[in-house]
Amino acid sequence: RDGETLEGYIFDRRSDDHVPHLRIMLKDGGRQCVNYASIAKLAFSGRDTAEGKAWETWVRKYVEQKRRGEKAGIASESLEE
Repeated sequence: RDGETLEGYIFDRRSDDHVPHLRIMLKDGGRQCVNYASIAKLAFSGRDTAEGKAWETWVRKYVEQKRRGEKAGIASESLEE
């Protein structure tokens, strides 16, 4: 509502919280919590980067990297493809 535009991936929303809000991973790598009351408009664009990426798939890749002796971390893949 203040004219600020945020670009990123909404990864959590809490509509039943005392103060409804959502959390967004910003394109620049940061994270931000935004109260519903401060949102004037949402625009969904591009593809859903989580599509086809189940928790089980992530765990399998992590275990495979560890078995190969590679560095495996909890960081997610890039949202850019």
